[in-house]
Amino acid sequence: MDSAVAGSVGTLGRVAGTVGTGQRGYGRMEQPNDGQEMQEAVVADPHAEEYGKLEKAFRGGASWFYWIAALSLVNSVVHLFDVDRSFVIGLGITQVFEAITLVIAEETGAEFGMVLKGLSLCFTLFVAALFAFFGYMAIKRHHWAFIVGMILYLLDGLLFLIGFDILSLGFHGLALFFMFGGYNALKKLESMEQC
Repeated sequence: MDSAVAGSVGTLGRVAGTVGTGQRGYGRMEQPNDGQEMQEAVVADPHAEEYGKLEKAFRGGASWFYWIAALSLVNSVVHLFDVDRSFVIGLGITQVFEAITLVIAEETGAEFGMVLKGLSLCFTLFVAALFAFFGYMAIKRHHWAFIVGMILYLLDGLLFLIGFDILSLGFHGLALFFMFGGYNALKKLESMEQC
């Protein structure tokens, strides 16, 4: 293999994460001309590596909203079948609502209990859909989605403080840390793109 071709293949591998991002100046490929050997195929930007790290942090922070929504749904389905297990990263508000409906169901009887369990599951579906929506809008680079989602998740975490559930409270803190990191990465990305 020709050393120029080998060099360009290596360069391609180093910046493959930036090619096709739609961002100007972060990687550009040139097609080889009629039978000519491939020349230096990528014009590397010195900020490409930093851009890639920020993009990863931003998307990672936004994806926490999806995890919260999914695990809250799993928690509700598990509780629907009377299993005494749950994920600590789920939402506290859905667990409180489930507990309230369970108490009411025990007082009113079994026939009304199924209706209340269904109502509880519908409430969880709504809240999970809301958090999934925040994740979707955060990925689309809407700052408000990060801010509103983080505020609601912080308030939700306070429920675990009242119940003295330190493990769930700690996971809420961890999730908020990564969401906030994603939000900060988004601001830095937009700043880089304007330069």
